[in-house]
Amino acid sequence: MPYLNKMSVMGNLGKTPELRYFADGTPTTTISIAYSENWKDSKSGEARESTEWFTAILYRKQAELVCQYMQKGDCIQVHGKLRSRTYQKDTETIRVFEIIVDQMEMIRTNKQTEAKEEAQ
Repeated sequence: MPYLNKMSVMGNLGKTPELRYFADGTPTTTISIAYSENWKDSKSGEARESTEWFTAILYRKQAELVCQYMQKGDCIQVHGKLRSRTYQKDTETIRVFEIIVDQMEMIRTNKQTEAKEEAQ
């Protein structure tokens, strides 16, 4: 029986990514992606917004590119598998979910906007 574990998210970076290296020299970065939805409350008519946060891990060239060209607020789309892991905090076991990225696309960056403005 075939199985599928594929996650896709497009949103804005919550902070500027930082490049780190494993002991073997492999580059990596962990990013937080904010996905927001807007709607109008049916009872009050007020505008509402809800934001979900996703953690994504990138490796090698993708990690280097994201760290080189992207910063807080830039828009990115990632695709990969969802992985969970647990860790201990005091006496509590915490479970987190992360997207292990195999494909990514930089949708919009402030550097792209700055370069377009300089070209005009």
